[in-house]
Amino acid sequence: MPLPYLWSALQAADRPIVIYGMGNGAEKVLDACAEHSIPIAGIFASDDFVRYQSFRGFTVKRYADLIEELGEGFIILIAFSAFTDELLARIHTLCETHTVYAPDFDVFTSRYPAPDFAESHAQDLEKAFALLSDARSKDVFRILTDYKATGLALPLFDAHDGRAESIRELLQLHDHERYLDLGAYRGDTVAEFLEATDGRFDSIDAFEPDPKNRQKLTEYVASLPHTGIGIYGAAVSDRKDMLTFTGKGGRASHLADEGYNIPAVAIDDLHLAPTYVKMDVEGAERAALLGMRETLRHHRPKLLVSLYHHIEDYITLPLLIDELTGGGYTYHLRMHPYIPAWDVILYAVPEEE
Repeated sequence: MPLPYLWSALQAADRPIVIYGMGNGAEKVLDACAEHSIPIAGIFASDDFVRYQSFRGFTVKRYADLIEELGEGFIILIAFSAFTDELLARIHTLCETHTVYAPDFDVFTSRYPAPDFAESHAQDLEKAFALLSDARSKDVFRILTDYKATGLALPLFDAHDGRAESIRELLQLHDHERYLDLGAYRGDTVAEFLEATDGRFDSIDAFEPDPKNRQKLTEYVASLPHTGIGIYGAAVSDRKDMLTFTGKGGRASHLADEGYNIPAVAIDDLHLAPTYVKMDVEGAERAALLGMRETLRHHRPKLLVSLYHHIEDYITLPLLIDELTGGGYTYHLRMHPYIPAWDVILYAVPEEE
């Protein structure tokens, strides 16, 4: 039996529908609701953020205000990303008394899954599922595929696994890793790597194109007692190029049509020899992978690749990696605690020869 499609379910709803959150996420949700003629009864935010300000013609209220006005049966659309324990616990509590959706969009656009998402991707869904090497990965894959249709928040909690534990158990990093950090941000994943290896490694090459983020990364690296850490002020792509970047030094910095120019490089051109590659390049993962096909074939590094910036990444990127590497990897799909379905990660480990 087909799963209920999010936007159709909302069109048929006989209860008030409210949005939880403001900002870019709420803009996307409001626009999609308007597209489907879905009425919104109100907007609320976490109490610390409520000043009864106006957002798109709505007065932003507290949750308690909407309970008083609408009763306890309203539907909630989550319109922001949550990853802290406090926020995730709050959303889980809301799921106990409300129907709660976390609509799925591309991270940097308003594109969302179509009603025939599963049908239109049927062959690739089957191929990507067959690649997965363990039962937990297959469970996560099923949960994600169902979520693309329903948008329901509660089932995503069943897909959550700790990131540090997954890195330790799946990658089994050793003392002589040559680490390639693509999308190093302000040093958080360098710190993650150092924690996983007890500070022992052969080399670290960290790429961060955003100037403000890179300044923070540079300051962090300078504070470390370690040597052998290189910092590159470039994006990674499938070729040497100049690309347009936008952002203000946060996690939302990404390639765009308007912004400032940054250099981009293909990893293959740098002749590095990584044993471990982490890739979180804000939606440019496909191009980055194409630009390191020779590195993947010749050095066969362990991989940690983000699969959530585009709605079909969890399908298409594992298939691309398997094609570029020529196989011989085990593939593990994990989702780390996040609402909506962000921080979906592929852990790819070369098989012993």
